[in-house]
Amino acid sequence: MIPGAAFVRKGIMKIDRLSHCQLCEYREEDYDLHDDIKTYGDMLSVLGLLSESSRRDFTTRVLRDIDRRSDYKAIRDTFMEWCESPFSSSGSARRLRLHRNSLQYRLKKIRALTGKDPWKFKDAFDLWVAFSLKDMENLKS
Repeated sequence: MIPGAAFVRKGIMKIDRLSHCQLCEYREEDYDLHDDIKTYGDMLSVLGLLSESSRRDFTTRVLRDIDRRSDYKAIRDTFMEWCESPFSSSGSARRLRLHRNSLQYRLKKIRALTGKDPWKFKDAFDLWVAFSLKDMENLKS
């Protein structure tokens, strides 16, 4: 199971669990979310099952309008690369072609703009979910 799946299972997934069970033609008592989420792709599929208003509310609450900033793409790309590195400043900076201090500056900027600390797992997971949901929304547009 991937890190953070427990947070989704305990929090966000309660919102749309029944609709997911119906979609997969499982009876709710036969459905074990723990066994079905094994990869980030699985997690994205589960997040896609949330209602549009739930996704929008969560994204708005976590991102606090940074998606309207002119540097949103740089902020998003920095954070997502940092998560994929995994959380390696030097590796992320190298792949983003940034100085390590510039990467640190951007991560601190994310913390200042959202109130979420990218160095704390729960906050980083919230940010990852919010950026992923925003990406899904942009793909549908």
